[in-house]
Amino acid sequence: MMVDPKDELNAIPDFIENIFQVTPLDNDCESIAMAMEPVCNNIAELLDAGCHEQAARLFIQLTLATAKHFMSDEHWACFDDNYTPDYLLGGLVEQFRRKIMENDFSKNAMDILWLGKQELAGMESVREYGYPCIDLYDMFW
Repeated sequence: MMVDPKDELNAIPDFIENIFQVTPLDNDCESIAMAMEPVCNNIAELLDAGCHEQAARLFIQLTLATAKHFMSDEHWACFDDNYTPDYLLGGLVEQFRRKIMENDFSKNAMDILWLGKQELAGMESVREYGYPCIDLYDMFW
């Protein structure tokens, strides 16, 4: 039986969900960003090691979880101008862009990023607040 790639992306691992258990929320959600850093570092290491599909999947799962918790945990009420988790994700977007520009990126990894962007585009946090900022993802294509 084949697994739907969207289902695989939407299955957020517990170690990512645990990032968002930080309470109370602080200004700009910096404590969440700090908890995200090890996962972001892992994604960067996977990219450097050539594990592009795994990096793309983990990146999308982290981004989907961020979008979900932005609404459910009311992150929108915790910042004025800077939503720190979005800056971390933007840095990863730049790392993906560099790898893609090196022409050493698999079609499957690109498909994962594309499916993830489509999923994110329908989420309330993106539609209503623009977070996480998926406009950056247009650099991939």
